[in-house]
Amino acid sequence: MKRVLGALALVAFAVATGSAQTVNCVLQFEASRPADGLSAQVTGRGKVILRLRGSAGDRLGERAQTVADRLNQVAMAGAGPGDVVVKTSRNRARIIVAGDDILAIDAALAKRCKSSPAGLAQTWAENLKAVFKEPYLTLSPYRELLVPVGETRLLRWGGTCGKPDGGEIADGAIATSQMEVEQKVFAVWALQPGTTALVVTAQDGRHTITLVCKKWAAQIPASSQLQVSGGTLRRDSLLQAVESLVRSAARPEPNAQLNCAEPIAVSGGYQVRVEAWGDGYLPLARVHRVEVQRIPAPQLTADVLLVSNLPEKVTEPAVLLREAVAEGGSTRLLWHHVNLADRALWMAVLLHNLADSDARVHFTGAKAGPSTDEIFAGHTAATRFLSDLFSGTGYVLTIPPRTSIELSAVKLRPFELASGLARLVPLQQAQLIIEVVFKQRRAQSGFFSSVAQNLHDNPNTSGFEFEGDRIVDLRHTVGGGWGFYSLGKGIDVNSRGRELAGSYGVLHRINAVVENPTNQPAVVEVVMRPRGGIARGTFWIDGKLVETPMLTNASEQVIYRAMVGAKSTYSVQVATVPESGSHYPILLTLRSWQR
Repeated sequence: MKRVLGALALVAFAVATGSAQTVNCVLQFEASRPADGLSAQVTGRGKVILRLRGSAGDRLGERAQTVADRLNQVAMAGAGPGDVVVKTSRNRARIIVAGDDILAIDAALAKRCKSSPAGLAQTWAENLKAVFKEPYLTLSPYRELLVPVGETRLLRWGGTCGKPDGGEIADGAIATSQMEVEQKVFAVWALQPGTTALVVTAQDGRHTITLVCKKWAAQIPASSQLQVSGGTLRRDSLLQAVESLVRSAARPEPNAQLNCAEPIAVSGGYQVRVEAWGDGYLPLARVHRVEVQRIPAPQLTADVLLVSNLPEKVTEPAVLLREAVAEGGSTRLLWHHVNLADRALWMAVLLHNLADSDARVHFTGAKAGPSTDEIFAGHTAATRFLSDLFSGTGYVLTIPPRTSIELSAVKLRPFELASGLARLVPLQQAQLIIEVVFKQRRAQSGFFSSVAQNLHDNPNTSGFEFEGDRIVDLRHTVGGGWGFYSLGKGIDVNSRGRELAGSYGVLHRINAVVENPTNQPAVVEVVMRPRGGIARGTFWIDGKLVETPMLTNASEQVIYRAMVGAKSTYSVQVATVPESGSHYPILLTLRSWQR
């Protein structure tokens, strides 16, 4: 049995029912070869034009296909028998049609065909002249034309017998066509997804070409604009910012997959290779440009605090937190969970846009994990978050209508944990729900997905909403008693009776004021000492980030030191968030000493 390799352009007409009916004006070249690979042939008008012979390693099939393709090209241009010539030189011969080299015949090939190069070339050239002698029509493509919905693709014709009589679309709801004689094409426009046929008539023959109309898997624009505030985004934040922007700009079709390669820095932004695919869609890939626009950061105001830490130790898939994002303000989220299941689970932070329009949110976030060291994870997340928060670092996240986005997704093996902090500031009216969930597996689509129906029907909240900011005055007079503040000692209780021990996630703004009524300058210090066990601390003081090492109840760490002049007052603001994984309360002491 022979395997058809395929050919372009020259087609065999058939009646509309699909039964084969050869017509004199139709020509098609095809290449084929037996399964053993010892020969390959090119046919036209149902006759063998030439047959190549050799061994299995001679790639005869590829050579025959190349010959068929070249013949199809010259036939499209209207080649005739007078265009077929043979040229010989030494032990080689060439078949040339309309000035194009079709095939070179050497002594080895001729010997395998039991002929000489010149003799074999002359025989095959006569076969071609016979094929080209009668008028013929060509079409390209001749079996199937793929047309993206909303776009036009061309069916070309050529040959020597003139133009076709016409063409008709079987189902005009799927596609339309127009015959353009001067350009020698049928222009086919796809209206909606589906399969239909274009029936081309010429003299006493009809040829049916299948039209496959599909949507692209996504609409990927040439560029988009990423709005960034503050300092340079960390690599993980940059990757998330770019991918979320590209995905929201690309708008993949339902159930289509989208993949974004790692961004490459270029002048003024980044380049990202984006690929989209899916069942029933046309795959595509293009390089998308992300242009960076610098914007001011949103004002630091009191945040609503959402805390996902109950239960801290998770043993089964569950929704751990579900709350609305505050409109007209800002929301801070803290999450810290350990996987104590007997298998790996995915922990994800999801933001859902329930509205029928885009949601634009300024996002600042930091995360850590997977890790088995809860103090390290909590400290890493807090350090990154405070640095970004007070430097105004963040980006604008665009969420398409009725779409969910993964702000964080991490696979946790048993005994591993993840920790994080984020701040979200809606830039327009929005209906946003945020969730922290543990699940068996990550959504196949990843990153963006459709909002679950239950969030529309019954978006019950978890009740883990607290006041997010606390202003504290800490005072001390040189020569007098020290000032103390026990951070995280009390238990916060919200309006629904939920308790928050340790003030985890609450932003404490501590106004430390020292009065020096003496005639001598003094050294003022702010000191941290754990009171609940091992702890670390992160502070934003005087425009700088200050971190402590791991401390115990028996140790202390000076986190700030300055001079206060005689007969003067000195003040400094200390900002901190109690860190997940560390043991609170901690004691902050404001003290001084004179030389």
